[in-house]
Amino acid sequence: MVSFKLFKSNTHFMKQLQVRPITILTFLLTASYISVAQTKLVVNGAKINMANSVYLSTNDILVSGNSLVNVAQSTIKIAGSTTSKGAIDVRKGTAELSGSAAQQLAAESFAGKIVRALTISNTAGATVNDTLNITDVLTVSKGNLISQGFLTLKSNDSNTARVAPITSVAATPISGDVIVERFITAKRAFRFLTAPVNATTTIRDNWMEGVYNPNTTSGNLNPVPNFGTHITGAGGHLNHFDETITNNSSLSTYNSQTQRWVSATNTDTILKAGQAFSIMVRGSRSTNLNSNSATPSPTTLRAKGALVTGTVVLKSAGAGGTPGMPELSAVTNAYSFIANPYAAPVDWSLLDIKDISSSIYIFDPTITGTYGRGGYVAFNRLTGSSNDSSKIDNNIQSGQAFFVQTTGSSPSVTFRESYKSNLNRKVFRTPTRVAKISLQLILPSQQFSPGAADGLAAYFSTDFSPSIGNEDSYKFTNQDENIAILRDGKTLSIEGRKPVTSNDTIPLKMWQLTSKNYILKISLKNFDDNVDSYLEDAFLHTSTKLSNDTAQLMSFTITSDTLSKAHERFRIVLKNAETLLSQVSTINAYQKYKGVQVEWATKSADNIDKYIVEKSGNAQSFFPACIIKAKAMGGASNVNNWLDENPVKGNNYYRIRYVNKTGEVQYSHVAKVLIETIEGSISVASAEGDKNSLIANFRNIEKGKYLLSLINNNGQTVYSDNINHETGSASYSLKIKNLLPAGVYHLQVSGGGALKNISVLIQ
Repeated sequence: MVSFKLFKSNTHFMKQLQVRPITILTFLLTASYISVAQTKLVVNGAKINMANSVYLSTNDILVSGNSLVNVAQSTIKIAGSTTSKGAIDVRKGTAELSGSAAQQLAAESFAGKIVRALTISNTAGATVNDTLNITDVLTVSKGNLISQGFLTLKSNDSNTARVAPITSVAATPISGDVIVERFITAKRAFRFLTAPVNATTTIRDNWMEGVYNPNTTSGNLNPVPNFGTHITGAGGHLNHFDETITNNSSLSTYNSQTQRWVSATNTDTILKAGQAFSIMVRGSRSTNLNSNSATPSPTTLRAKGALVTGTVVLKSAGAGGTPGMPELSAVTNAYSFIANPYAAPVDWSLLDIKDISSSIYIFDPTITGTYGRGGYVAFNRLTGSSNDSSKIDNNIQSGQAFFVQTTGSSPSVTFRESYKSNLNRKVFRTPTRVAKISLQLILPSQQFSPGAADGLAAYFSTDFSPSIGNEDSYKFTNQDENIAILRDGKTLSIEGRKPVTSNDTIPLKMWQLTSKNYILKISLKNFDDNVDSYLEDAFLHTSTKLSNDTAQLMSFTITSDTLSKAHERFRIVLKNAETLLSQVSTINAYQKYKGVQVEWATKSADNIDKYIVEKSGNAQSFFPACIIKAKAMGGASNVNNWLDENPVKGNNYYRIRYVNKTGEVQYSHVAKVLIETIEGSISVASAEGDKNSLIANFRNIEKGKYLLSLINNNGQTVYSDNINHETGSASYSLKIKNLLPAGVYHLQVSGGGALKNISVLIQ
């Protein structure tokens, strides 16, 4: 028999429910909190479906084989023991162990031996006694979890399980080996990886699934399909690498002292958390090693060992960093290859750094140049990413290795539990309203895809220095195409600049261009209206205007002329028009009828060739609406106007582009007019001081010819007139020749496809 009470928040609702043995019954639990009345919940011959956000709390739970407790997107809180043969389904829910005495977790109790989320809130701890797979998150808020080697943090194409920030005060909140997986997509490319565990076994035992191919003829050793990868190197099978025809190295580390890559000499190295590797992943161990063009397959790399918890500090040699962790170079401007030590993403913008640049550098295999090998992406915690097409952001993933750069003599990087992130996906962090130029070098085949061969970004803020500083990121050279910003003889992938105050130039550098055709994708965001930007091509001698808040594609071709692939062929020029021509005075705009009247004045038009009225619906992207030739006024004030007959509903923005006779271009300030939707109307009023006249008021009436007829009560027309009405609003005087007797008249207005009758009282 099962008996439990249901409590709803802020009510006294209570219900008793009994289930007889063996009878198959289905119950839908929808209350926000459910508490079992007795110490044991027995579900025998029943199916319980827990609706979203339901919280089921019990002590011991026993579910028979012909029953089911479906936790769905809810939480089952267990304070005692769990007895079941896979009849508790937590594949989409959360299981919480919340007792006060040590609990034993028989993982076979859960369907498929899988839980989406496992929470330990038992101060006495819990022990896993059978294989248990976690697909989303492990949380240890109290006590400790003893895994006994049975626990696996799963990874697939859509998600990678993580360990949430640990708040337990236990000395060892998670003990025993844990298997941590990292899913790798199907692409032959280098990855910057680490194993976020301290293992007692080798690289071969983990990432190679314990085997290696002894020759090139007997086929692949692939003990667990879809797991593991090949690792090759000098000496082949003699050094426990997978044998290939060339035995080229596919696994390297980076020596921070010599600033050079070092190829692995064997696969016998014991895996340790925080060790950073560059590894060519060809696919799973089913991939044909005798062909460089073999179709890659997705695979999962896994490593078994003790998880790292608590604070981790990386420092230079002898400076007192966490034992066993990589050491940072103490040489200014040198690079160190390090890794995220946690089985969880961490937020780079939160990590404590000292004498370390604000940038991290990660090799992104999804970037595609001519040969599709991937490329470097920089992410700066003060500015952002160097390449908008990349998913690299401030969330350093579980199993992710990366470069940092030393800026002083006492470098340190500190990881803390509270710096963990829950994001296994890109959430681009752009500083609020910081002006930005993003430029990507792409192949024609990437025009309609998110890919890019390489990219750069420039950010503009008063907080940034005109010299190279923490807001800047140096350029890491790719094997394929490269594009960067030149500053003071250095190449940058991210540059922080002061706001544009006058003419400014961003010189660009491109190299290793091997294809014939390329496209520059340029995006400008958050620039002031008075900043104009141009892409200048030194080979074609062209200057192309760039638009704010709009991505533009600019094609170019590499020809037999060596100048077509000159490193410094392109540059971006920015001009701030805030300093107007000395003769520019004012601009004003206001609603007139259904339109908008734009007026501007200059002290003199002697040096102005023409005025271009520009219009915008968002104050960002302006387009020419009217061109007016300037007329010299001999030094007198020059007032000009233009009526916009087609404003849009809502905000309308206007500015004047002044074109000097020398070709110089400057801009006025921006005027805004709000157009609200107002129904058209026609009304009649007596003319003040003139008894022989009426005033017909047209408001927001369409342009056209209208016939106005004044009719008395006998149906006689006593007055008529034709009016040519311009669009918008206007008033017309109706001059009635003879004094009319007092009474009620009807003004009939016809035209524009409509007929309107208005009662008129003449006193």
